[in-house]
Amino acid sequence: AAWTLWTNHIQATGPSWLYPVVCLGHLLCLRVTEVLNLRVEDFNLERKVVKVRALKRQAETEKVLGEAAIAFIRKLQAEGFTVTRQKNTGLRGSQAVNDVWAWPEDLEHHLFPAKRRDSKLVRTSKDTVARAIRRARRTFHVPHIPEVQPSKIRSHSGRHRCINDMKQHNVDREVGKKYARISDEGVYDRYGKLSAQQAGKKLLQNQELQAFWKHMY
Repeated sequence: AAWTLWTNHIQATGPSWLYPVVCLGHLLCLRVTEVLNLRVEDFNLERKVVKVRALKRQAETEKVLGEAAIAFIRKLQAEGFTVTRQKNTGLRGSQAVNDVWAWPEDLEHHLFPAKRRDSKLVRTSKDTVARAIRRARRTFHVPHIPEVQPSKIRSHSGRHRCINDMKQHNVDREVGKKYARISDEGVYDRYGKLSAQQAGKKLLQNQELQAFWKHMY
């Protein structure tokens, strides 16, 4: 629920490219830099794979695309993503302005090109994503879920949430580590820890444990 609230929030507040960046990081369990390195040519929907380029001493690899990821990518390809916001135009008041991100046409183009002409990179930088997330956090409030702390949301939170999802759904540990591209046991343990709410839900779903406690009392 909390993750959906966050993605709904950035859908509404923008910038337009942030929502695809965050969701691809979650769906593909990618570091933000891995997302920003994606090019059009990296996706092969017929084979249901995406190429992930080398990073942090890890070799280039392919990741399998699940049904949700393929559906999300197809929608981005067809529609891009648009955020409509109100812009103050002085004496004329406010005016609706569309902030549009579109899937690039050129196979060699990055999905998320650099925002500034004087950028040293041809793609969006990790710092640009971090700044956009900090701005979005300022207006993200979830008072009915006390353990959600907007100040702790980072550019890599999508990947951590994917690991959390895999742990919740009892994905084999070695499978989860491989998909997340994590080799260290301790790192995998630290990422994607269950929240108190998730732990409580899992306990309620354990019928054997609930029956045992009911028998005791």
